[in-house]
Amino acid sequence: MTFVFWFSVAAILYAYFGYAVVIWTAAALFGKDCARRPDSISVSIIVTAYNEGTNIQRKIENLLATNYARGPIEYICVSDGSTDNTAEILRRYESSVLRVIVNTDRRGKESCQKQAIDASNGEVLVFTDVGTTFESSAIGTLVENFADTSVGCVSSTDKVLTSNGEIDGEGLYVKYEMWLRTLESRLGSLIGLSGSFFAIRKILCDNWATDRDSDFLAAANTVQRGMRAIADPRTIGYYRSLESPKAEYARKVRTVARGMRAFFRNISAINPLTHGRFALQLLQHKLLRWLVPIFMITALVSNAALVAQSETNYALPLFVLQVGFYAAATFGGGLSNRRAFAALRIAAFFVTANVAILTAWYRFLTGAEFTTWQPSRRA
Repeated sequence: MTFVFWFSVAAILYAYFGYAVVIWTAAALFGKDCARRPDSISVSIIVTAYNEGTNIQRKIENLLATNYARGPIEYICVSDGSTDNTAEILRRYESSVLRVIVNTDRRGKESCQKQAIDASNGEVLVFTDVGTTFESSAIGTLVENFADTSVGCVSSTDKVLTSNGEIDGEGLYVKYEMWLRTLESRLGSLIGLSGSFFAIRKILCDNWATDRDSDFLAAANTVQRGMRAIADPRTIGYYRSLESPKAEYARKVRTVARGMRAFFRNISAINPLTHGRFALQLLQHKLLRWLVPIFMITALVSNAALVAQSETNYALPLFVLQVGFYAAATFGGGLSNRRAFAALRIAAFFVTANVAILTAWYRFLTGAEFTTWQPSRRA
């Protein structure tokens, strides 16, 4: 029980802190910057939508405000069997540069993306969600990275916008993840992109799978073709805070379960002999992170067993500390004052995220399918 407890604690700490130290050190020693310059490249911007009638007009206007003059640009919007007025609104904006594809049945996000890929003309494809907005110059800065011939795809940097500009638990976590992506990018390649806003060379999309998350798929395809997936800290994708925490929880479960399926269908990618650093990053950043909720359970159970055995002086204080943390997280989850109770909300976010991962393990192991998606409604 002593070994199980300390191993579980060490695994949790390494997953969230140790890996960051390792990747920071490696990036400092072996990091490589991207050679950016404003080349002339044709671009296709792809948006998929399901029942986004309240948000799609804002998204289209954000797209049309794009200031990109280094090559031809086109917009392709796909309505995935929407039952509201999404398709009707898209039709109003249809033109020679904005093409609309309307599916009467639901096919799934990646399936709609593949439709748009097949219809696109750009050398670089930019994928962006309805709930994400960006500056008019963002496409230009994103595309500059492709002047480096080693770069196959580029991820934007996520930034959460709340109604009053404050950072909640998710916002802090997003900042941490963006920092890790910057380090992984300098070291060699990302293992996953910001699915809400990223760009990829079209030549890397010829085997686009419709049953795997596109953010992981794009990075994996890129690395398998001997190129890099990088992050651009200059290019920001803004999205608003969540309107429904329950819907966001469901999104986390769905995203992680799909990620697990993609991971195990590409299990050869974890072989460091063939994929080097990418394989090691995949094991540590993805698989180990997904195992954290299991380690949380084993840490609590083994700690309780040590208290019952009364063989150590540290067992009871650490058990009280664990129980207190979970109690604080439960309390913090119901708070609305983000500034005064930030620490409690962060604890709540951490626990909720790991409960979602645990639920995703169940969904994955029982064979649940997530070919369609329900966008999270944001404030």
